[in-house]
Amino acid sequence: MAAKDQEKTAFTTKQGLYEFVRMPFGLTNAPSTFQRMMNSVLRGLTWVTCLVYLDDIIVYTKGGIERHVVELACVLERLAEAGLTLKLKKCVFATRRMEHLGHELSSDGVRPLERLVAAVREFPQPRDDVEVKRFVHLAGYYRRFIEGFGAIMAPMTKLLRKSVEWEWTEAQQTAFEYVKE
Repeated sequence: MAAKDQEKTAFTTKQGLYEFVRMPFGLTNAPSTFQRMMNSVLRGLTWVTCLVYLDDIIVYTKGGIERHVVELACVLERLAEAGLTLKLKKCVFATRRMEHLGHELSSDGVRPLERLVAAVREFPQPRDDVEVKRFVHLAGYYRRFIEGFGAIMAPMTKLLRKSVEWEWTEAQQTAFEYVKE
């Protein structure tokens, strides 16, 4: 956190006035500010060598381990130049498969995590608009893996309109069963 901004984070306790020297994530704009900083530090490497989501950095390589070590070194060098450090116990290096944000990332591509897909498969038939909304949002997280997801779910999302009377028909049942598979 910039020294000039530390006074903006001041708070009072029994022991006196304190200011943050590092940005706490409880502040409203902290995540977006941190993401912007990470994007700036790794500019030119993101979507080429690495992906960044807040404090998660994934260094990926199309090639052998030697190339991966070089690309990893580039990322680590940028972080060091910016005065950023890593917690070694949270790091995983040179892996062929990992889980991130509900997905399995591997050299074969991106897949949804099976345990989260199971939550969609095991979802009970909705009985009201609240349950329909839950299912639509749960299944929607993996919409990129279901071609025509919006059109398939249209009968269910129709039930979420304020002007529509709630009625579970064959169209909703068909959409529900299709997405669960």
